[in-house]
Amino acid sequence: MNSLDFKKSVLHPQPENPLRDPRLNVEINIGKACNNRCVFCLDGMPKKEDRSYMDFELMKSELTSWYEAGRRSVGFLGGEPTTYPKIIQSVAFAKNLGFSRIAVATNAIKFRRPRFAEKMIEAGLTRVTVSMHGHTAELEDKLTRVPGNFKMKTEALRILVDHQKRGNLPDGLSVNIVLNGWNYDKLPNMLRFFFNKVGINDLRVNFVRPEGYAE
Repeated sequence: MNSLDFKKSVLHPQPENPLRDPRLNVEINIGKACNNRCVFCLDGMPKKEDRSYMDFELMKSELTSWYEAGRRSVGFLGGEPTTYPKIIQSVAFAKNLGFSRIAVATNAIKFRRPRFAEKMIEAGLTRVTVSMHGHTAELEDKLTRVPGNFKMKTEALRILVDHQKRGNLPDGLSVNIVLNGWNYDKLPNMLRFFFNKVGINDLRVNFVRPEGYAE
């Protein structure tokens, strides 16, 4: 499998805007393996070869080539990137190269483990985007089809919010909601939950795409 099967590099010309991060970004897809089974997942029906992970030597080569091309921001995507056996080493390698913004888009289950969160931040992680789609156990667990997901994700968010308050996530912490037929009418309650009870100050809402499981 070549690098183009994994790599998702989206380089958009950025207009002059003092509020926009000037660092050019590249997104690295480590593979589509995931420990959730979200009912709306656009990658929810991956081929067998898509479930494998990116070879670490290829990962290092990709990071090096993009850094040499002038990128200073990198995001790790999946699937679920925290299940990648070399995710901590990948973050550390990116930091050592000189990337100043290092992000991960995650369901955050592993971040409920304080030591894992600490290791990722020590390695160089500067931003976390968490996928969470419900404000109750009934809704979140139904949408992700993992019993106990709401509890695990809430624990992870509180750990990450604490790190953000201590300045350990300088590029931010956000929650991404996929709006769909099962949760759209709960959006006001979700906003109150994430903003007021969890302490999130950055919330993104995405509309469901009719692909994969969602279709």
